[in-house]
Amino acid sequence: MAGFLILLLTVGQSCSKIDIAPTPIANLYDPMSRYDSMGMAQRREFIEKDSLCIGAMLKLYDINEVSDTALEAWSKSAAVRIFTPAVDSIFPDLSQLEVSLGNILYNAEANGLDFPTRKYAAVVWGSRKSMAFVDSVMLIALNHYLGTDYPGYRSWPEYQRYEKTPENLPYDLAEALTAVAYPYVPGKDPTALSRMLYEGALMHAKIKLVPQATLAGAMGYTAQQMDWFHANMRSVWNRLVENKLLYTSSAETIDRLIGPAPSTTPIGQEVPGRAGRYIGYRIICAYLEQNSKITLAELLSPDFYNNPSILIESAYSGD
Repeated sequence: MAGFLILLLTVGQSCSKIDIAPTPIANLYDPMSRYDSMGMAQRREFIEKDSLCIGAMLKLYDINEVSDTALEAWSKSAAVRIFTPAVDSIFPDLSQLEVSLGNILYNAEANGLDFPTRKYAAVVWGSRKSMAFVDSVMLIALNHYLGTDYPGYRSWPEYQRYEKTPENLPYDLAEALTAVAYPYVPGKDPTALSRMLYEGALMHAKIKLVPQATLAGAMGYTAQQMDWFHANMRSVWNRLVENKLLYTSSAETIDRLIGPAPSTTPIGQEVPGRAGRYIGYRIICAYLEQNSKITLAELLSPDFYNNPSILIESAYSGD
């Protein structure tokens, strides 16, 4: 971690400014788009430079050897051919993404989160996954962040297209890194409440880690959806309680409360999707008002979110 968090300290007359060094991200998508036309010397140089990241990319597709044949086939794939020009237009370089990642990692360390040291690589692929972790490498598929109007997303539901933007990428990075380091571990009798508390802690982490984060951005909500919640939160909470959804152990119901969807159907068709996440976040905020010294790592621990007394201690009542 220390290698990625170099601080450049400039001391002024009355204050100090800290600039966080960008975290290097290997660019695999641009060389891969040109691999077929490279000479052997260029191919060897590319492989030697980023062999670990290239190996991780291929391993995701059950290719366990970095070979010229495998890379040539990858370079000729439809995903590389179709997506790379659009990725190049949206991400002409990785400098801003490297700055965002550097800030996220620095803020994670400053908030006491323990993320393992790893390498990072930007790729283009045909998988529905936007990110993947393979061994000590995090792979970031930039073709998942080309903007809501990108023609390739037309067949996707609107609620999915809304998050496919460059602006949402830092939030997804922060969530993926946090969720992998601190995954949800259900207790003996898992309930919707325990999962909602975990998801709320995850949203709190995203806001802490992403510079200039907004709640709407962390939740993936539009301004209109946030306004809807502000106007209807008490009604949503009452329905959640009256329908005994907080303590349901139904995996299907829990998924529908917190999973991506156009609406949160267990509560109501008009309720924006993933309402369980938002409610969990509200409970977390109420708990922090009573217990300000609890750390982010503690909020993300099974001992916290599997504790049935957390809701009582938070004194949350749907406000």
